Amino acid sequence: MNLVSDDESRVITGRLELETEGEGEGEDPWDVAQGRIEFRIADAHAEGTRLQDQLVSALDMTEFGMLDAKRVAAQWEIVDGIAVVDDFRLGGDLWHLAITGELHREGLDLRANPRLGPGLADTGQDLFTGALLGTVDGVLALPFVATIDGPWEATAVRVRPAPPSTLNSLYDGLLTIPGMAGEALGPEEALPAP
Repeated sequence: MNLVSDDESRVITGRLELETEGEGEGEDPWDVAQGRIEFRIADAHAEGTRLQDQLVSALDMTEFGMLDAKRVAAQWEIVDGIAVVDDFRLGGDLWHLAITGELHREGLDLRANPRLGPGLADTGQDLFTGALLGTVDGVLALPFVATIDGPWEATAVRVRPAPPSTLNSLYDGLLTIPGMAGEALGPEEALPAP
């Protein structure tokens, strides 16, 4: 899986701690019928990943090109050999992604909603005036969804405008800002809810 740019000067660094437990038969880790994956990354730094490049291009915000976070942590349940990603937050103080989806033997199917922290929320309001946005505690959910899906060896990364149904599934507490609320995306643009 290549989520990092071909440019070797662009990197992901950090200290990873990983814990797993499960039950099942077979030698392949994906043979686990039930279990959990728990991980923590300290002092995470990422720049120039394919996802970040797509976010910078689609949102026209260079801030998404760099990520620094003191701590990233998650615990995912494994059900019938599928790791269920439920409300995983990846990001730092300026921005983060709320991620849901699944990881499995054949590949992955993840969706992420980009959000701006309090320091960038005003900028986001100015950039996306008239869009369907979510705000809670100064965090601004943007009207886009990133998809990371496909087989492990050929993962596709895309960022597209998100219809209200997808945003509702990714974010509770949407606030409608007058302007675009009644405008629906065409069928070719609409993304199914995860």
